[in-house]
Amino acid sequence: LVGLWKHENVRVFADKLCRDVDKQFVDKVLAEFMPQHFGEELFEANKITPWYADFQEDEEFDDDTGESIGAPKIYKPAESWDFV
Repeated sequence: LVGLWKHENVRVFADKLCRDVDKQFVDKVLAEFMPQHFGEELFEANKITPWYADFQEDEEFDDDTGESIGAPKIYKPAESWDFV
């Protein structure tokens, strides 16, 4: 859950910024906040921001008609960039 929290903070705040100095500021604030509020162990486990995506599932089909009902949108950690 802490990894998802960090991912969302980076996506909502840092991704909108243009200058590297501003993105580094967000990283610095997160690095100061996380150990204080989540503890050192969870901070260390999430130093590298985990990536989450909701497009990793395979397409599903209706059992009766065989028509595609699309892929379920399940928000979960991305295994790797190659997988995504």
